[in-house]
This record gives sequence, C-alpha cells and structure tokens, in this order.
Amino acid sequence: MTNTEYTPPSLAQHGEFELEVLEVDKHCSHNPSPYRDSTSGSEAAFDNETIERLLQGRKYPRTVKGKIIRIVKLIWTGPETPSDEPTPRFRALKRLDNLPGSLKKTLPLWLQVGIVSIYLLLWLWLLSLVLLPYLTQIPTYIDSNGKQMEVISVTCNQQKLFWKGKNTACGLNGKACEPFDKEDVVFRCPALCDRESFTFSSIPVGDQTVKYRGYFIGGGDVYREVSEDQNEHELSLPYRADSYPCGAAIHAGIISPFFGGCARISYTGEQEHFPSKIGHYGVSPSLEFNSFFPSSFIFKKLPKVSVNHDPRLVVTLMNIIMGIPVVYFAPAVVSFWTMFTVAFWTIILALDPPYKIDPSDPEMLASLVSLGLERFLPSCFIAFTMWHVAVRHTMSDPPEPFLPSPFTRTLFWYPVFWLGVMNNLTFDRLPVDRLTWKDLASQPGALTAVSCIFSVIILGVLIQAYQLWHAGKFRKYLAIYLLFVLGLVLLSHLPGLTLRVHHYILGMLLIPGTRTRGSQALLFQGVLIGLFISGAARWGLASILETDTHLRREDPDERVSPPSFLGYHNETGVLSWHPTAQKTENGTMAVVTGKFDGYALMINDIQRYEGKENHINMKELIKGNPDFETLVDHALESDFDNDGNILLYLRVARAVSGKRKYSAFTQAAILKWPSGEFTAAKRGIT
Repeated sequence: MTNTEYTPPSLAQHGEFELEVLEVDKHCSHNPSPYRDSTSGSEAAFDNETIERLLQGRKYPRTVKGKIIRIVKLIWTGPETPSDEPTPRFRALKRLDNLPGSLKKTLPLWLQVGIVSIYLLLWLWLLSLVLLPYLTQIPTYIDSNGKQMEVISVTCNQQKLFWKGKNTACGLNGKACEPFDKEDVVFRCPALCDRESFTFSSIPVGDQTVKYRGYFIGGGDVYREVSEDQNEHELSLPYRADSYPCGAAIHAGIISPFFGGCARISYTGEQEHFPSKIGHYGVSPSLEFNSFFPSSFIFKKLPKVSVNHDPRLVVTLMNIIMGIPVVYFAPAVVSFWTMFTVAFWTIILALDPPYKIDPSDPEMLASLVSLGLERFLPSCFIAFTMWHVAVRHTMSDPPEPFLPSPFTRTLFWYPVFWLGVMNNLTFDRLPVDRLTWKDLASQPGALTAVSCIFSVIILGVLIQAYQLWHAGKFRKYLAIYLLFVLGLVLLSHLPGLTLRVHHYILGMLLIPGTRTRGSQALLFQGVLIGLFISGAARWGLASILETDTHLRREDPDERVSPPSFLGYHNETGVLSWHPTAQKTENGTMAVVTGKFDGYALMINDIQRYEGKENHINMKELIKGNPDFETLVDHALESDFDNDGNILLYLRVARAVSGKRKYSAFTQAAILKWPSGEFTAAKRGIT
C-alpha cells in the first residue's frame, strides 16, 4: 500500500469545520487501515467511534448554536453508559451495615419470624397502655361538694357548647346564647391547640375581620397584672365569651399545647372593654375589642382531673423509636409495610385524628376505627402501586457487585418519612392554608412561604432529574410528567371547579420520579410517602377538584349582597341604609332576590334589630331594650374617650322575614355614642 493523502469525500466539501485526525503509533501499523498520514507515514485508524465523532462535528459546528444543539442532544439521549449506583457504604460503619445480614444468615427463619412477632406484640401492648385510657376512660373531677363530675371533651376550635357562633347564630339580642352568667364549665382540650385553635373562616370582631390566627379576645394571665382585688382562685382576666376556650386556655397559660389538659371557665357577665394581652407558649397576642359585650369568662383553679393529658406526642415518639429496629434489621418490603401501617394508624388514633373522641360516647371510638379502615384499604392499594413503581427499586438490596446498606436506609429514609407523617407538626406550621390564589393573597406570609417551598421543590426536582438522566431514564419520565401536567391543566379548566393538589396527591405525583438508587432518592421517597399517609389518613382521599362553595367554608356568601349604610342623623337618632346592592370585594354586583324582604342589624356583634324598615332610631332602640340600655349605661361610665363616648360597631344585612335566613353582612361602620360621630363602613362583607 503506497503512502498517499486521503480525505473522505463526504467531508471534503465541508472544509470550514475543524476535523480531528487520529494518529496511530508506528507500533500499531500492523492493523490494516485504508488511510495513512501523508506527513508521518503512520496509519490513522478511523474506527467507528472516530467516524461518529467526525459526523457529529459535521452536524453540529463549533458555534453557539451548535453547542446548544449538542447539549440538548446530550440531555435527551443521556450518558453513553447509564449508571444507577447506590450510595457508597460508610467504611467506618461497615460492621453496622453487615450486622443485619450476619444475623439473617446465623438465625433460622422460624426464629427470625418469632422474634419479629414478639417484638410487634410488645409494641402493640405498650401502645395500648398509653393510648387506650385516654380514648376510653371518662375524665372526672371532685367538685366542692365532694361529688364526682364528668369533664366535657372538646376540640381546639369548638365553640358552640359555649357560644353558638358568629353573626346571627345567637339570635335577636343573643337570646339563644343566654344565660350570659352560666355555671362553671370544666372541659378537656387535646394537644396542639396553639395551632388548631386558629380560625380558617373569617369572623368579624368589631371593625376587624379575623382569620388565620387564634380566636381569643381580651383575657390574659392574671399573674402578669397587679390588682388589689385579685381573687386567688382566678387565673385569667376576662375573655369575650365567643373566644375559643382551648385557644384561650393556652393563651392564659392554663394548659400546654404539647399535652393538652383540662381547664375550668367561670362566666363573668358583661365587660366594657377587652384589651389585647401577650400570651404564653409563643401564641399571638389576644385580639382587642374596645367596646362592651354582654358575656365573658375567666379561668379558675381546677381540682385534680383523671385522664387529663393527651398522649399523642408520647405515642408518636414511641412509634418512632420502636420503628428503628424494624427499618434497620428487616428486609425492605417488611419495613415499608410495617411503617406504612404504623404511621397510618398513629395519625388516625393519636397524632391527628379525623375527629374528636368523647369517651362518654362508646360508639365514637368504634366509628373512628371504622373510618380509619374505610381510608386504609384504598390507601394500601396506592401504597402497593408506589412500592412497585419506585420504592422497591430504591429501598431493596442493590444488584451485585454492590452491597446492601441498611444503615443508609435507616439514616436517610426513616427520619424524613416521619417528617412527612407529622405534617401537622411540621409543614402545617407554615403560614400556608391552601394553594389557591385567594387564600394565598389573604394570608399574611403565605406568598413568601410558598415561594420558599417551591424553591425547595424545584431544587429537589433538578437533583432527581439529574439522577434520572444519569440512569438513562430521563426521556421516559419527562414524557410521564408532561402527561401529568397536561392532565392537571385540563382539570383546572373545568367550569365551576377549582384544582386542589392536596399533599397526598403531591406525594402520589412525585413518587414515580424517584425511581433511582442513592441517598437523595431515599430522602425524597421518605418525605413523599409520609405526606401521602398524612393526607390520606387525616382527610381521606379528598377530591382533586372542589366547588367554590366547599372552598368557601363558613366565609360569607357573595351571591346576595348586603345594603349600604347611608349615615346617622344625630338630632333624630336615625340610622339608615340604602337597599340597593353594593359591590363585593372583587368588584362584581351581587344578586338580590325577592325573598330577602327585610333587614338585620348587628351592634357590637350581637343582633339587635330585624324588620322591614331600612332605618332604625338608635335612641328608641336602646331605650326600648332594658338589657341593651344597661350595657350602654355601664359602658358610658368607663368612658372610651375624653368626650365620654363609647364605640358602637354596626353591620347590616338582608333578611328573609320569619325564616332566620340572612345575606352576608357589611363591614362595620363605627358610631361614637352619644356624640353621634359616624364612620362609614369599608367595602366588603362579613
């Protein structure tokens, strides 16, 4: 073969591209090659890989556009040699990683099964000792007469046993909530009421609209105040009677948010003013109401109560500790299903029950177990799918030559699993109620919190996307998630419905993309499975689409708009309002139907008038109601300002005569009494 210069014909006409020429050492000249270098005489062997590189250089020139194309192609095709390796084992902890395998080889199968069975039975027995008394035994105390009395079990935001509710719930002049000086009440609150006593529906308090915070008005720890006439049995200052009792008890330092407890309230009748006070346990200061209200309560010392404290945190901590050996020693499939079951029933029975258990009603516990089973079965089918789609690949022992690492699984998967399960202690503490634009816009700090959450999610998605690319699975999962996104977009455009991606749905959607090995996949799977269990156990498999009525909760309905205040005439004492509809907060005009033929007037959050007239004489209204007149006279003695005025907060709504049916109320107008200075209501409804 002669020494000639050769240029591939297909590349000769593209001389502007820089081509690589592979020179072969002289010692390799025994390899046959049709190409020889004209200068050195050595053979340049163009194997298949070299030709491919030359063709790539021809397709994608070394320009910015060509580089972008090469990068996109690299992302799309993945690495030349896909790899999905587990996280390397810790050399210093080699013995810990080898211990489960050694025991498995040493102990016969029947002994392994026996040890696991005894351990699980011991676990169940310890839980029953701690949890069953709280669920089944009626709490009691001994009163001053030596008689054994039952304690009422309430929820954190339960109000109707003490006050019927907001707006017209107590009826005209509050008659449905009388007497305003009831007998003392002893009640038991669950744990975590520092957060659970929040109101997630707007409640009017004077000219304020309260939402996304604890609902307790006035009050405070009596020992923080210096008073000569302080009663040694009194533990707090007066709270307005419609305050949530459990939230107020934590604010006053009577019970603990960690373990709940019992408290005793004593009704103290009318109060002229409810100042804001700093609370205990880091809760927000109480709300201020700078006018009179017909009923209030204080907390008093309480005798010893049986079955006082809520064991939910003790039960949860016990399950976390008892679960560590299971995750460490047992095979992946056993540890997954054991912890799934334990976590699910921990939420149902202790950590975040779907509803309160009253031990005085023996059927309630059975109903709770029934509800738990109703949610457990479909959740198991979803968990089974998760296991086969992604979890088994990550948690099971890797193929040879890689060695299993149970310590890594326990270290990376288990803690974040409980982080997701304890959602009501972790993520629920963030200032985010629901991922709807209206809620995010109205809740302080929500947009910032959501921005941080999405930043973390995006970072996790990028990390996991790289792992999928490195494993050669990027194209497959990109197509899957594009279908997911397309489906969500289509659902969000259905008329009359709002898309709600609950946290259990978030776990279901993101789990498939974690099908890789390594510590990052263990972290992501742990928290996502925990979130799924938390949502499915506490709330059930709630719909991904919800109606506006359901999302509104107990917020005012904009479909029927209230009238608008015209003003107050000081000489005649007439307060009047215009019957035409006003614009709602979003600027739309609400509909007024013919059924609403009357009006209702609230004064200081108590209904004082209902009739068909679009005006009322305030002087006659006060004088014609002895109880109301007494309240006003006592309040005038306290003097709100230097001119001897008190504040009256006025709200008006439409009413259906004789039906106790009302539209939304206006925001509060303010009337200084008796000077007659009137401040118009802001736009909006309550």
